[in-house]
Amino acid sequence: MSYKKFEKQRVSDLLKGSYMWTIFDSVMNTTDTVDFTNFFDFSYNKNICFSSDYSGENNESKNNIYTFSFQSYSSLFNWKNEIDKLKQNKGYIKAAEYKKINRNTRLGKLHDWFETSESFFKGIITSFIIDKNIDSLFDSTILDFHNKVSSHEYYQECNLSPKILEKAFRISHFSSLILSQILGDRYGFFWMTDKDSISQGDERWKFTQKIHSTVFEHYCMHLSEIKMGYSIPFDQDNETDNFSEDFISLSDLISGALDDYANNFFDNNPQELLEKLKPKSIEILTYLEKIPTFIYFLNLEDSVVKCRRIEIQIVENTSQ
Repeated sequence: MSYKKFEKQRVSDLLKGSYMWTIFDSVMNTTDTVDFTNFFDFSYNKNICFSSDYSGENNESKNNIYTFSFQSYSSLFNWKNEIDKLKQNKGYIKAAEYKKINRNTRLGKLHDWFETSESFFKGIITSFIIDKNIDSLFDSTILDFHNKVSSHEYYQECNLSPKILEKAFRISHFSSLILSQILGDRYGFFWMTDKDSISQGDERWKFTQKIHSTVFEHYCMHLSEIKMGYSIPFDQDNETDNFSEDFISLSDLISGALDDYANNFFDNNPQELLEKLKPKSIEILTYLEKIPTFIYFLNLEDSVVKCRRIEIQIVENTSQ
C-alpha cells in the first residue's frame, strides 16, 4: 500500500477565505485522530466505489444534505451479494428507498437493509449538512460564483445554472476531500450519482465530470496514476440485478433521514426530537452508530458560519 503525505497546507491555502475552508478544517480535525483507510479492504484491488444522493431541495427543508457511501470494490461486491441474498430470501424486488417507505415503518425491508449493512458494509458514510441561509461556499453569492466560473476560459462552455453549478462544485469538493484521505498512488475511484440536476442530459453530465476531475486534482496533486470512473444509474433494461438502485440505496436512506433530523434538531430537546422525527428516520439514525459515519454540519449562527462534526445518538425510552 503506497500513500504519500496529503498536502494539507497547499489545499488549505487554496480554500482560505471561503466557507469551504471551514468544512475542510473540520474534516482535517477528524483525520487528526481517525484514519479513514482503516475502514477499507484493499486486499483485492485498489479501487474505491462511491455513490451519492442529495436531500433537502424541497421548500420545507432548512438544509441541503449531501451523502456519500464509500467502499472498496471487493467490499461492495460482497455487500451486494448479501443484499441479493436478502432480496431473494424475503421476496424484495426493489431497493429500500426513503421516499417510498411509509413514514411509520421501522421493520420489514428498511430494518433488513440496515441489519445486513451493519454486518457487511465495509467503508465509510460521509454526509454534509449545509444551512440554506448560506448561499455559496465559494463566493459571496451563487450568482457571483457562476459569473466567475463561466468567465474562465477553461469553463467557457458552462451549461449549468448558478444553483446547479454551486451544487456540482459542492459535491465535487466534498467527495474529493474524502477521497484525498483514502487513495494512494495508482488507486482509482468509480462514482455513481443519483439521477439529478447535475446529470440531466449528456452535456450537463459531461460538464459536471469536468468540474469533479478538476477539483479532484486540486486535492490530490500528491497522487499519481489515479483512474477515474463516472456513471449515472444504469439503464434498467440492461440491468437485471438492480445494481444501481442497491448501490445508491444507503446514500438515499441516510440523506433522507438526516434531512428529517436537521429540520428538527435545534428546535427540540431530545425527547421532543424523537416525537418529531418520522419512525423510519429513527430506525435509520439508530444504525449510524453501528456503521462508520462522519457527518458535518455547516450553519449560520449569529451571522457567523460554523462547521462541526456531529455524532447522532438515538436513545429511546423503552419503559412502559
